[in-house]
Amino acid sequence: SGSAVVITIPQADGTEITVKITGAGISGGAAAPAAPAAAPAQASESKTMKEYTLKEVAQHTAESDCWVAVNGQVLDCTEFMHDHPGGKMAIMTFAGKDASEEFNMVHDKNVVEKYASDCIVGTLKPTSKL
Repeated sequence: SGSAVVITIPQADGTEITVKITGAGISGGAAAPAAPAAAPAQASESKTMKEYTLKEVAQHTAESDCWVAVNGQVLDCTEFMHDHPGGKMAIMTFAGKDASEEFNMVHDKNVVEKYASDCIVGTLKPTSKL
């Protein structure tokens, strides 16, 4: 016998979206859904990310190959820019650059991890400012 999970998501306009998932592979319990969600973040933190210089990031400035540095992370935004709520031009403006200052003005702290964690290709190699 199968189980069902029902998720109701309230919308800003007062309506609701309800999703019902049924099947034999569903297990109950409040702790079960939280565990898989936490696992990918821990896995990506434990693996060593490649370090890139800003000069390397600067080689990726095309719509078909677009990297942006944000808060010490290097993001490949090539696929994501088409889904970006602010439009692709907001990303293309900073293609090959460090967009941290402008990014932080309009985004929450955890937005990359939450919506675009698969875009992270490495970390930005620290440069000395001497």
